[in-house]
Amino acid sequence: MKKLITLFSSLLIFSILSIAQQPVKLILDTDIALDVDDAGALAMLHRLQSLGECEILGIVVSSGSRSYDGYWGAACVDAIDSYYNRGDIPLGIYKGCHNIPDRVSNFSKQVADAFPHDLPNGAYAPEAWKLYRKILSEQADNSVVVVTVGFLNNLAALLKSGPDEYSAMTGIELVRKKVKFWSCMGGQFPQGNEEFNLNTYAHDAAYVMEQWPVKVIYGGFEVGWQVMTGGGFEKIYPPGTNPVAMAFKLYTGGADRYSWDEISAYVAVRGTANYFDVVRGTNRMEVYDPQVLGERVHSRNVWTDDPGGKDYYLVLKADPEDLAAELEKLMYAAPE
Repeated sequence: MKKLITLFSSLLIFSILSIAQQPVKLILDTDIALDVDDAGALAMLHRLQSLGECEILGIVVSSGSRSYDGYWGAACVDAIDSYYNRGDIPLGIYKGCHNIPDRVSNFSKQVADAFPHDLPNGAYAPEAWKLYRKILSEQADNSVVVVTVGFLNNLAALLKSGPDEYSAMTGIELVRKKVKFWSCMGGQFPQGNEEFNLNTYAHDAAYVMEQWPVKVIYGGFEVGWQVMTGGGFEKIYPPGTNPVAMAFKLYTGGADRYSWDEISAYVAVRGTANYFDVVRGTNRMEVYDPQVLGERVHSRNVWTDDPGGKDYYLVLKADPEDLAAELEKLMYAAPE
């Protein structure tokens, strides 16, 4: 009997460890091209996949395919994926109107032109919400982490979607059934303020934040502002040898950049325990439509503490330099 108990205990421990070590299955939603921290986050996720900690199921771009930034941003993503020997990761893109001035990026086309990849440009990528539905329908229940480091237009389209060839469920039902949690770079906490990612498609953001049916972890502007990364790329990689190093060189001149997107991507895979505390509550949007033709929409997120809320926001509890060192260790790793 003692041997049986010992064997059972060993099998139970092995089972628990096996479950704990399963890679996080995730979908990355990025507005890459508008800032270089998206590229840093993507480099970091590729390293985490090489370590067996995550599996990138797909990547969708929230900059419109008919804009310069979406057109070349999707190709830039494919070039980075191909550099890390994962050029087969499915890519999707937003096909609607682009809500910001065109041609903001100063690195996406250059990276796409300099490194090999298969996707010519964003026009060739499928619609993001359709790719979301396809991927989610193929996964186990409560198994997928969504991480957004750009706009929420793709998620709005997903939530509003109806049954199709991939699933008989609505978008909201599909998210409720398949998604474990959502890691979102957006907003400011706790006071709330206008923030670029949420404000660019403010009505979409308001809809998603209200309708999203499962847990959300927000990485606010104030957290990424404290953590600087990326300046070490050019010290490690000679010019023209690493697409993310090239992106940082073109965007910052080789200097560090705020780590908004890297933090939300990190939390999506490794969680909050080592570097963050969380506050629980409810996050919503107030949107102020323009009174004069041609003026832009303004908005702010509004936070309410609530012990039963589905929303959480990050509070940095570690030394920012310690977190920066952890992020950079992942970002700077060479492909395997």
